[in-house]
Amino acid sequence: MLYFITRPLARIGLALSYRKIHFHNRSFIPTDKPVLLAANHPTAFIEPCLLACYQHRDLFFMVRGDLFVKPFYIKLLNGLHMVPIFRLKDGGYKKLKNNYDTFEFCYRKLNERETIMILAEGRTIHEKRLRPIQKGTARIAFGSLEKHGDLDVHIVPVGVNYTYAERFRGDVMIECGPPILLKDYLDQYAEHPNQAINALTDELENRLKDVVIGIERKEDEELVEQLFVLNRNNYYQGPLPVVVENNRQLSAEKWIANQVNALSEEERKDWKTTLNAYFDQLKKYGLKDQGVAQPEHYSTFNSMQLLFGFIPYTIGLIGHMLPMLLPKYISKNKVKAIEFKMSVRLAASLGTFLLYYAILFIIVLQIKSPWAWTALITLPFFGYYSILYQEMHKRWTMSRQFKNQPAEVAEALLRQRQTLQGYLPSYSSEAASFPASEAGSSKAST
Repeated sequence: MLYFITRPLARIGLALSYRKIHFHNRSFIPTDKPVLLAANHPTAFIEPCLLACYQHRDLFFMVRGDLFVKPFYIKLLNGLHMVPIFRLKDGGYKKLKNNYDTFEFCYRKLNERETIMILAEGRTIHEKRLRPIQKGTARIAFGSLEKHGDLDVHIVPVGVNYTYAERFRGDVMIECGPPILLKDYLDQYAEHPNQAINALTDELENRLKDVVIGIERKEDEELVEQLFVLNRNNYYQGPLPVVVENNRQLSAEKWIANQVNALSEEERKDWKTTLNAYFDQLKKYGLKDQGVAQPEHYSTFNSMQLLFGFIPYTIGLIGHMLPMLLPKYISKNKVKAIEFKMSVRLAASLGTFLLYYAILFIIVLQIKSPWAWTALITLPFFGYYSILYQEMHKRWTMSRQFKNQPAEVAEALLRQRQTLQGYLPSYSSEAASFPASEAGSSKAST
């Protein structure tokens, strides 16, 4: 019951927390089969929230066993479809024995053709690369087979990628890969169980690599991020819809990462020199690449929008300043690990906003005025508008700063940026506002 109450609230919270949620190939998740969703794990618990809210099936997922310490917490977490998985550090071998109950639960749910999400890497580290996949997914799949016979389990690899995992209003790029069919491994499992587990785990890892951005070298992360910024600023996506059914941005960013992975040392040095020269120039003049790439945002029309939108923006900002302060403060000052920042902020925001609106509702009940009800109903829309207004103002400011540069500075920056386009994916002619799914292979000369 609690799961079904919380899911729509979490869906609203996610839609406000992220500017765009790209979700591709949801059709790979079957509607009438037992399913294991095997995902990477770059944040504390945003991935299960996203999959619970933005795919069609009810979801059960495993979380750290050390959270299940008191009867109240156990009941609460179970009500949210969470089941514990204990690690050795959560209580030694004694606690590990409790995992048998979790496995039995998973076997039963798969037999009932339910969907279970497993964070297949086994630990939370935010990196733009896939870490080694643990064998737990394969063991649960084959365990359900031993327990209940010939189940047609589908194991769906899910890649969850973030532009900036720790930032409010970043982008999420989710892609499902083709499902792995457990029945394809039955003969091997009957003869050599360990080999079948290893083979299934290896196949899952390979398929997850296809849907996860992979920067092989940690020292290349700054270079790749600069290219990501350039590519994202080559096109503008409006605020709505929040959820989009394509993988264009993800395909482009995987393409960029793969290009950098394949560079020789000499090429890597040349790319870094050229990119750093451009970004150093931007820093020198106090500019951002988005302003150079999208100068059209500084226009009379947008200036008028900002002028006339200032009052509703102010209403939305003041009306939500109180419940926004605590989550922002906690995530910024109390949470050190990047993997937990947005997770904690989302959870805290849901709690504070629910309490805030409950108090407003009680106040309006006491006032008994139609104007009070109108204010209460429209306040959330003003709040969302205030977020969009701030983003519009930021774009407008960056474009204005670029347009106010001397002509020779602007022209030099545009020439530099044009040179860097050779490092990026080509664009489809029929949809020039998005990068093509299959990027070109041109490289800029330096």
